[in-house]
Amino acid sequence: MSCLPRTRHLLLCGVSTFALPVVAARAPANAAGLPPGTALTVEGGAFCPTGDDGTLSTAYSYAGVEAVARATFGSMNCGWTGRIGLSQERPGVVFGVADFWGIFVRHQNSSTDRFGASGANSEVRPVGISKYALYRAQFDTAGSFDEERTVVDFEVGKDIGIGSGSKLRVFGGIRYAHYTNTLRAAGDTYSLYDKYNSSRRYEGDSSFSLRAGHTFEGVGPRLGLTGDLPLFGNLFLTGSVSGSLLWGDHKVRAFASGPGLNGQRISYSDRDMVSNAEGEVGVGMSFLARGGTLVVGARWEGWFDQAQFKRYDLNLSSGDGLGSFTGKGDLDRNNWGPFARLKIPLGPAPPP
Repeated sequence: MSCLPRTRHLLLCGVSTFALPVVAARAPANAAGLPPGTALTVEGGAFCPTGDDGTLSTAYSYAGVEAVARATFGSMNCGWTGRIGLSQERPGVVFGVADFWGIFVRHQNSSTDRFGASGANSEVRPVGISKYALYRAQFDTAGSFDEERTVVDFEVGKDIGIGSGSKLRVFGGIRYAHYTNTLRAAGDTYSLYDKYNSSRRYEGDSSFSLRAGHTFEGVGPRLGLTGDLPLFGNLFLTGSVSGSLLWGDHKVRAFASGPGLNGQRISYSDRDMVSNAEGEVGVGMSFLARGGTLVVGARWEGWFDQAQFKRYDLNLSSGDGLGSFTGKGDLDRNNWGPFARLKIPLGPAPPP
């Protein structure tokens, strides 16, 4: 799913932010016949990945000369995130002692522009060559990297109270997450040449490519706290923190071709634990007696060991045919960004 038309997303988010409260305010108090305290939540925003990045290392060897370059593929552009959910809040009568339940779905999408590394070179005197001969090897690499994540949360909570007019709710539930990334890279190797005498060359031109994909799908428990603190008028300060542990399957498929690689593949599945932590803070405004709110704020999210490979290594060798292709390490994914969230009541106001 492309995130190129960002202007369109921002315009849609802006129109929704101002239009939906008006529509909700004019809607019948219980048009759908839903229970008291039932509400629809709609959220949109941006997220900008930070921190740990993945690297693609390409080494080209020929006639005793090697050039090495590294390109950072995990340095993402800011992407978009959206969340929708259905919930009910009614003191003391939802799931026994709990006063809240909700189910929420979030989707995130981001990608690089094309990344690249070019002109990498190494100056080496091959065996048997005069000390006055200094050879270079060069290549160009270009590619793209895309990430998508979908998270489904079911949660129940209880307001434990922190004073008059304030709210502090502890909540718990189950989280399901589905994550994918796709790496595409290609390049060309160049001849080796003597920096002092261009007539002395080793012709080893060739092309190489890498296609890699990783999927994680897991489920596990989630716990957190959320709170509201009145400011003045109909404004309030809101925030939340939570964490989850997900047990699931990693699936990796990768294919590399180029000098000496002969179409090498990496293909495996692995069951492992992925941890997650997140937090947000914002300023909210109540606009309906039945519980409608608009919140604008910022959120941070961290996924640890989410991506299976932190580094891909392509060792190309057109001289002896002994090229190799490996993937190493676990990659953490962290992101932050602004959001706007609208809560639209669908049922009548809950009793006090």
